[in-house]
Amino acid sequence: MTQRELAAASNITEPSISLYLNGKKLPSIPVLFRLAEALGVTPADLLDLGTGTATTANPQRAQQLVRKLGAQLSELRQSLGSAS
Repeated sequence: MTQRELAAASNITEPSISLYLNGKKLPSIPVLFRLAEALGVTPADLLDLGTGTATTANPQRAQQLVRKLGAQLSELRQSLGSAS
């Protein structure tokens, strides 16, 4: 899945997708849900909430999660690209 395809599937602008992938912007909760739905996963899957870390109390952890989200989206995009 390309950034353009993810943007279309989630109704989020392609520049915003790029900002999330590069860790330059945090997605809002509604955006996180739309990304998860477009990718066929849960928001918790995207954030790896099994860690039990409260991101609202730890901005650095939130940035780490956004970078992880970007990495997961990139991996998904690569795997979907190689599958087609």
